Amino acid sequence: AGMAEEERQAMEGEALLQAIREVKEEHPDFGIKRVWSFLKETKNLEVSEKKVKKIMQENGLIMQDNASSESKPEEGNEEEGKDDKEGEEAKKKKNAKKKKQEKARDKAAFDEWCKKILTETAYLVDMVPADKRLEMPPIFRGYDFTGSLRPAYVTPQVKVPPHILQPDYAEKSIPLGEIEAKRSTLVDIKEGDSIEGMRLAGRLGREVL
Repeated sequence: AGMAEEERQAMEGEALLQAIREVKEEHPDFGIKRVWSFLKETKNLEVSEKKVKKIMQENGLIMQDNASSESKPEEGNEEEGKDDKEGEEAKKKKNAKKKKQEKARDKAAFDEWCKKILTETAYLVDMVPADKRLEMPPIFRGYDFTGSLRPAYVTPQVKVPPHILQPDYAEKSIPLGEIEAKRSTLVDIKEGDSIEGMRLAGRLGREVL
């Protein structure tokens, strides 16, 4: 039984060696890993990479330098992965810096716009005497207010620039969505031809029934 097992292993080794030689003849530039992958994919040989490497080295199908270089392919991949990671981190830092600069420019532009508007409308406040600025505006006469939040004369509101986004209730006190919701519950009043059409539809419906 032992002799038969040894002969079987020897025959398998010869067959594997022959298959490896055929692959190397077709693809001389293939190393250990590519030969092993080729055998698995095209010849359906279930063999370990370690065994393929041993047979190739014993039969001079690959140089020792190449074998040692292929045994450490992950070192190059690790270096490439490290470079990619460093590149991504640098890119993130660059994008964060760019966003920070853009935000600073936007804030500076907004502050400049506010300063300009306050300068242009300063005369509106100056036109109101100092002793009259805290008096009750005419629209609120007849109401009683206490505390520091009572209405007073203030600088008229400046119209918002067209590119500034506003909520749907910016121009009115009630949101547009609420107005539309109330409108959908109103009864539609029919007049004239609409009434005649409804009567005709009802008469035809009764005849069908």
